[in-house]
Amino acid sequence: MFSGSGTEEYLVALGLHELSYVKSGKKPQPLGIFDGPSWYKPSIAGKLAVLEDYLKIARYLPPKKEPAGTAAILWHDDLHSGNIFVHPKDPTRITCIIDWQSTPVLPLIRHVIRPEFLDFEGPKPLLGFDGDARQLPELPANYKELSQDERKDTEALVRRQSLYKFFEILSAKQNRSVSAALLHQESPRCQLIDYAAITGYHMEPQVKAHLIEAADAWEQIVGPDGPPCPLHYSEEERKTAADELTNWCDCCALLDHVRGDLGVPNPWDGAVSSADYDETRTKLRTIREQFLDLMATDEGERIQWEKVWPYDDDEIHLTSTPALTPRHLQIHLTQPLQTSQNIPSLTTMSTAKVSISVAKKEFARLRLHRAKMSIRRIKSLLARKPDNAMGHSWWNISDDDFAFRFDIGHITPSIMRILAQRNA
Repeated sequence: MFSGSGTEEYLVALGLHELSYVKSGKKPQPLGIFDGPSWYKPSIAGKLAVLEDYLKIARYLPPKKEPAGTAAILWHDDLHSGNIFVHPKDPTRITCIIDWQSTPVLPLIRHVIRPEFLDFEGPKPLLGFDGDARQLPELPANYKELSQDERKDTEALVRRQSLYKFFEILSAKQNRSVSAALLHQESPRCQLIDYAAITGYHMEPQVKAHLIEAADAWEQIVGPDGPPCPLHYSEEERKTAADELTNWCDCCALLDHVRGDLGVPNPWDGAVSSADYDETRTKLRTIREQFLDLMATDEGERIQWEKVWPYDDDEIHLTSTPALTPRHLQIHLTQPLQTSQNIPSLTTMSTAKVSISVAKKEFARLRLHRAKMSIRRIKSLLARKPDNAMGHSWWNISDDDFAFRFDIGHITPSIMRILAQRNA
């Protein structure tokens, strides 16, 4: 087991490692489309500043009430069905677990996760056993009103949610240290550690936001008799940090939507199978031109966006084996390419019709927001904002209010929503 100081030194080492990485000037795999005109611009100075602040408090971040969370544990963090072998006649008996080659020994709080075979797409049950989190997943009240297909999907979701929650319940009964570590992962201090460990991936706005949160909750971290917090942030610094975080999220959303239209995993390193190579390359060229036309208001801006576009035709390469990001991201890069069922394929859609509708009683009109697309210029884009500014739910795509047509390709309306919201 790590001693208390050993865990503290480990958390300090994470920060020092990131400092070294940032100072090296290496460019990370992009998590967003940064450095565009009037969009978030990552900087080495910003990264160094948040890492210096992190190092001021890193020694105070290990949990005091759950010392088992600092135990040195060998934890397999890629337990999907392909890595688990079972007996052919008795599938309840595990015969072998493979893929241990990159498994580290770390404090439990740093790498405890649910087995990957329990993960699923959809809302996750609340963590913990207090309040609403005590309630087990159940079928919705309108279950009987659903169609047969909807019932099947709902039943499957509830089953996955139940297994997800049962792992937490069994851990609490049979392995309390794992249960405590899972709960600790939801704490601000643990999230701060997670983001600080990947600051070099342009994560400085996230780190700064969690540093401010840690400063505000300092007594909860060190206790009432602990030392004073070494971090102090003015109201102006807090406002700037909040604005930068919003801007950063917009940049990440841009890349998410580009990858969604392209039909590749997120993140993506440019690796595709030989069967998908030509189609992906064609899509990428089309999306790039559409993106540049949509984002740039003049030739000067277009040149700036061209410089920050994250992909190039020459960067697409064939692969036959899965690739991984640095292990702390825990995301597979190479998966079969699939086009979203909700988004028309760029290469198969010859004419697209997109409309934007907003309830008349609840939302006010804004000016038409400038937008352009490759091949044909979109005639106009209607941007609207709700009176109460409650988020993205005020956008509804339908055919009853405003529509435009364009000939080749399709950038998701989500990018247009981001633009409209930023310019509202």
